Amino acid sequence: RLAPGGQTAFNPSSATLFFIAIAIPIIVVAAATAMYFRSGASEQRDVYLQQARLFTEQASRQEDIPQRRANWEQVIYWVNKSEEFGSDEESIALRRKAQVALDSLDGIVRLQLAPAFTGILADSINVTRMAATNDELYLLDATSGRVLRMTRGARSYEYDPNFSCGPGPYGDMIVGPLVGLATLPPNTASKANLLAIDATGNLLYCFADDSPLSSVLAPPENNWGKITVMALKNGDLFVLDLLNNAVWRYDGDDYNFGDRPRLFFGNEVPHMGDVIDL
Repeated sequence: RLAPGGQTAFNPSSATLFFIAIAIPIIVVAAATAMYFRSGASEQRDVYLQQARLFTEQASRQEDIPQRRANWEQVIYWVNKSEEFGSDEESIALRRKAQVALDSLDGIVRLQLAPAFTGILADSINVTRMAATNDELYLLDATSGRVLRMTRGARSYEYDPNFSCGPGPYGDMIVGPLVGLATLPPNTASKANLLAIDATGNLLYCFADDSPLSSVLAPPENNWGKITVMALKNGDLFVLDLLNNAVWRYDGDDYNFGDRPRLFFGNEVPHMGDVIDL
């Protein structure tokens, strides 16, 4: 009855009864789900973490290296299971401890990485080759055909916007987009920091605080095909010419290369159509 002493009976319609039959199970399931996520999931997570703790203890005491590795891998597995219900300081600490132990077994040293560039510059460049000294990093940008310079700071490398090393007119020469680069030792007569080359054999000596100087390589007897990369070794210059399937060697005189090149290979010249570096 709806009220004390009342005579009005509750006679619900079929639609109301149907609604009640649907609503009550939904409410019960919702309440049970809420209770599970508040307590059941937490309990399940604790069970998984307990497994991770047990394997951590076993791994710490284990003398057999393969078994120790297996135990640390089990720690990672159970931490992953527990973090399906959320992570906390303990799971993060267990994962870190296990990962450090596995890295030690594998001889791995993990490096801290940071973006070299940010903003517009990062979106526009396409770095295809790099060369480095103790304090400098040179990056060949294939998009512009120029070399970018970065200097090492206290915690990262800093971009040098004043460094000039790229295609353009240099006296009577026109240097095209650069395709290769190599650092130079500090005691050369030119005092250049970097040597770069374009696809037609033009060299560019680049300086950290001055304008570049250009030079042209004497071509081989059958002329150049297409230069794709260069390398320096003990003062000599090596040039990869893919179209001619050749590596040309220039004997250097204080990193000047005035003579014609000679073929690096003897009678047996390997196919170099898929060579990408020297």
